[in-house]
Amino acid sequence: MKYLKLLLILVILLSISCSDDENNLINLDNSFEINVQNIGATSADIIWELNEENMLDDTYFSLYVNESLVDDQISIKEYYLENLSPSTEYNIRLEFKNINNNLVSISDSFTTQSNGKFLLTKYFFGDTMINLKYNENENLTEKLLETNHYHGTGYVYYYNSNGNLRTVMNASGYYGSAQISYSPNGLFDNIIWRNGFDVYYKYGYDNFTSNSYTLTNKHINEFLGEEILQFEKNVEYTLDYEGRLTSTIYTNVNTQETNSIYFDYSESGNLIEISYDDNILNIEYDQKNNFHTYNPFLAENANVSHLVDVGGLLYLDEPLREILKFLPNLKYINKNNPVKYTLNGTETKTFEYDYNDMNYPTSIIVKEGDEILLNIGLEYIPSQLN
Repeated sequence: MKYLKLLLILVILLSISCSDDENNLINLDNSFEINVQNIGATSADIIWELNEENMLDDTYFSLYVNESLVDDQISIKEYYLENLSPSTEYNIRLEFKNINNNLVSISDSFTTQSNGKFLLTKYFFGDTMINLKYNENENLTEKLLETNHYHGTGYVYYYNSNGNLRTVMNASGYYGSAQISYSPNGLFDNIIWRNGFDVYYKYGYDNFTSNSYTLTNKHINEFLGEEILQFEKNVEYTLDYEGRLTSTIYTNVNTQETNSIYFDYSESGNLIEISYDDNILNIEYDQKNNFHTYNPFLAENANVSHLVDVGGLLYLDEPLREILKFLPNLKYINKNNPVKYTLNGTETKTFEYDYNDMNYPTSIIVKEGDEILLNIGLEYIPSQLN
């Protein structure tokens, strides 16, 4: 009995000590309520209510977001949070000192709305899966192929301090890798595309201006110390007022032979016609969001990606695919998804889609006539950039 009395006294003393500790956090569940309203993609209203009897005459509230102090001089019972990231969970905590000089706290959490933009993170078809990753600026950093037989095959992308792509590196080695440098005005200064290791073709892009550059193709055997020039071409190009490529004219330095390619765009912003070598390719589109959430510049080799994706268009036929592959100005992303290719008046390929609630394709069926060439699945994550 003596020990029981001692224990009771100790409990009472501890209780008194805690009530006198001004750093003690108290959660007044019945008299302190917090609500998060008008949650948008980048903002939210924080509103709270409490029993006035628990407040000092001059009460200031402190607001913490993800454990970081936002403001400790809030004199009213509401706060407008802004500059948030879309599709992101936030933990908030409000604190104030009550009339007993105790620190009172209440917490809540909410998730901001999507901004309607998504990032493609996965292609899959058969036993093949292509995973995509992005950096904090949502620039593509990895596009790697995973199958039952191959792992880690694909491309890794590196950017300079200005956010411009500087290297496209084949994850398996030098094959299909590109190194890019820029002039002070931001134009391409040089691009070298390696198609192998000791023996390869090197595409050099030099003397870039706002409307021209020099293109060379060299066959190089480093083991034998050989470098054979395959061709050298002077290239003139034009861009429209939105910076989209509208024409490219090649002139062979030795033969003076000229080849040209022209691009035409719709008012909605899609590439709808490509004219080359007396051929005209017409492209029709849907009215949904393009699944290309990354810039398809410097397209990958078809044997690696299995998508045969050039200039943001799937499964173009040769020789157009090879022509477009090395156009450094073809960086444009179409607004919508292609549904039909027509070459010189003859339908060549069609594309059928299923879509998610945000109108992005979740599957693509590639058809040639009645034959299904491929059925591609797609997965996304919400964009978190404002």
